[in-house]
Amino acid sequence: MKSIIIAAMWAPWVWLTNPHRKFIYASYSQSLAMQDSVKSRDIIQSTEYQRLVNGAWALREDANLKTEFQNTAGGIRVATSVGGTLTGKGGDYLVADDPQSATDAHSDLVRNEANRWWDEVMSSRANDPKKVGRVVIQQRLHENDLTGHLLKKGGYDHLILPAQYESNSKLKSNTFLQFKDPRARDGELLWPARFSLESIKELKLDMGSLASSGQLQQDPKPADGGMFKRKWWQWYRDLPLDIEQIVQFWDCAQKPGVTNDYSVCATWAKTSKGFFMLDLWREKVEAPDLERAVFTNFSKHKPNAVVIEDKSSGSSLIQTLIRETDLPVIPYDPGRLDKVTRASAVTPKVESGRCFLNDRIEGIEDFLLEHEKFPSAAHDDTVDTTSMMIEYFSMRGTSRPRVRTL
Repeated sequence: MKSIIIAAMWAPWVWLTNPHRKFIYASYSQSLAMQDSVKSRDIIQSTEYQRLVNGAWALREDANLKTEFQNTAGGIRVATSVGGTLTGKGGDYLVADDPQSATDAHSDLVRNEANRWWDEVMSSRANDPKKVGRVVIQQRLHENDLTGHLLKKGGYDHLILPAQYESNSKLKSNTFLQFKDPRARDGELLWPARFSLESIKELKLDMGSLASSGQLQQDPKPADGGMFKRKWWQWYRDLPLDIEQIVQFWDCAQKPGVTNDYSVCATWAKTSKGFFMLDLWREKVEAPDLERAVFTNFSKHKPNAVVIEDKSSGSSLIQTLIRETDLPVIPYDPGRLDKVTRASAVTPKVESGRCFLNDRIEGIEDFLLEHEKFPSAAHDDTVDTTSMMIEYFSMRGTSRPRVRTL
């Protein structure tokens, strides 16, 4: 949770002693940035503030706009939107205040554009790169929001102020001032005069567990899991004897790379009791290695079908395998439904205890974490295979594809 302190009061506070400092503020919308700029200007023009300045400087009449105002000592405060142009502008303090809206929290396009804009545009606006202050203020919306993006890059202090104190939280502030949350009791409020316990409860109900965990507690992952609760998954040691069919489900990434998704093959068996995961393969590979991985995984389990999502590199993989091999390949068309909609349609099967895992499967903890954090996780490739698996077995799994051999 945040207030208007940094957005509106920081520049006036700094100008009391260093009126030549220059600020550039950006928010996800121009109107929000302008709103905070007006509040900042109102503070400067107030009688109380002018008494403190005592005529040392004043706002310039020829440069006194809602989006940009200057003082006679050389100080400037610019307000713009994330993605806006800053040609010719420079600052001693570069601030992103609410760089993304909660509405666009799960839009890869919007998040990536905000992160790119900060890296390539905003960060280059420093008057002195050695002394510039770069600040991001936001409620956490996604693992890969601007805050998450910068934490992965490193070089930033991280101040965390959750709405309610959690003694067992793994999230700890890391600042050069060695800030430590003064609260000691679980559930203790950050700002009870503004946000009471009742108002926090109402916010949680309105937001839901996923959004409230990020926006109130600064943790994109809810404590009890997101769309797929950890407690829903069942565990097995020995496979049932009544296996009806074994199918491998492939989600192929567009291209390998540090920031790209993985290619995943999840091998599942359908039984009368439910669906049992047999194996999990998850790697970042080039196209030739991906084709070899299909053969390797097929040889290991001899599945009745190899279901491949028909998009990205999966489309070309399907064409190659059908043209050059006799593997039982079945293209899977995700249609127009987005990942979240598809996943929400299959969660009842997991919640009802029909999906079984084995702790001896390599990568099973990553699988659980990705499902637990979905749709706020950095990657969602294993979730895609789960959606494919449950839909396939539930809707078309009664007709067994012909078993083929290499």
